[in-house]
Amino acid sequence: MKAIDQALHALIQREPAPEEVAKFYKIKEICGFSEHDSVWALLLAFGHYEILYKDIPNSITEQTRQVLADHKLALEATAEAVERAVKASLIESVAKTSREMANKAIETGKILANQELRRKFIFALVVAFTVSVPVLGLVAWGAYQAGERSARGEIAVDAAWVQSPDGRAAKAFASFNNVRAMLDCAGFETRKDGSAVYCIPYDDKAKRSSGWRIR
Repeated sequence: MKAIDQALHALIQREPAPEEVAKFYKIKEICGFSEHDSVWALLLAFGHYEILYKDIPNSITEQTRQVLADHKLALEATAEAVERAVKASLIESVAKTSREMANKAIETGKILANQELRRKFIFALVVAFTVSVPVLGLVAWGAYQAGERSARGEIAVDAAWVQSPDGRAAKAFASFNNVRAMLDCAGFETRKDGSAVYCIPYDDKAKRSSGWRIR
């Protein structure tokens, strides 16, 4: 191996290609350098950087191509996922819209049916009212007469009770106490005993409870 070949091999850490060695020999011959010339050594030193760096653009291009390919695969996968999601969303939207339209159609049918039933019912009521007005009038008059007689009887009984000893006692009790408030039992405890309800107030001074029946 010649000196130039050995020097290049040591600098670039591989066997130099024939065209790389030929390039240096051509420069050497054109410039008239000898192999022992110091300029020739510098030329070899700078030349090996050219050999090393000339592959960098190709490496960058290859790396860029690989990165773009990876991104393309990722973008395609993302696009497919988005497409599937959009299709699923559209299917769900169409199904939801169809269900809503079906429900509205059913509700509309129910409303129309109810309206028809309501018209028939109102017509039946009008007919029944027309037929039953005379009967109802007689029944109402009879009920009025019965109610009037019952009211007169109740008034007579109430008047008699007011004049009785119990009635006079109740009137006197009502004049001394708020009977309505006692029956409402507002603010006091109520207790139930069977069907009866008692109002049970608590006397703070006497420290005891007392009570009366309110229902």
